[in-house]
Amino acid sequence: MENIAIIPDKNIRDSLEVILENYRDLNTTRCSRQGRMVISAFKGACIGIRDVLTQNFPGMDVWVDNLRTTGPWPAVPWISFGGPARYMTDSGPFLININYHFVADMSGVLLVLLPNTEGWKERFGKKWLSKLEPFKHEFRKDLAWMKDHGFQLDDEADIASDDQGDLDVRDSYIVYKFYLAGQMPSEEELQKDIVIACRAQQQLVTKKQ
Repeated sequence: MENIAIIPDKNIRDSLEVILENYRDLNTTRCSRQGRMVISAFKGACIGIRDVLTQNFPGMDVWVDNLRTTGPWPAVPWISFGGPARYMTDSGPFLININYHFVADMSGVLLVLLPNTEGWKERFGKKWLSKLEPFKHEFRKDLAWMKDHGFQLDDEADIASDDQGDLDVRDSYIVYKFYLAGQMPSEEELQKDIVIACRAQQQLVTKKQ
């Protein structure tokens, strides 16, 4: 994909690798240094993501967020980011976000485009996924071009978790791309994928109903 600005001296790749290598035992280890390393890596990744988006989407309202570190560490930690995320429907708006989801066994990390799952569950209860499916189907048709960039548009993502909340989030994935631990792509490719995911997000949220 053309016209993507690569930001030198960013370490998103290194930050993701530090999280994958050190996160898994945080709820059982007493090593505070390990926890500080992971927190620093999340911060570094967020700064890098923000800089990449700011450079490639000048004037856009960019945001980045990540997991809270109070209480037990979640099985599937995350970083959430993007531009304006509100998608308007006839029955009201919902948010479409970009996430990094770290697989529970730390075998890799997923770059994901997905709606705000909690909003759907609050609105529709147990029927939320069936209500989401028509939108997900339509979005995947709109984003078929992402297959050319290694993204998958199916329901086969594996997050290595049996937690129902984690599975609900996985079931809401619109598109995703998996990076295997130990075989992470280059910093340049990761930055390109972030920009591609944000272009897809903006394509959806600006789509006319």
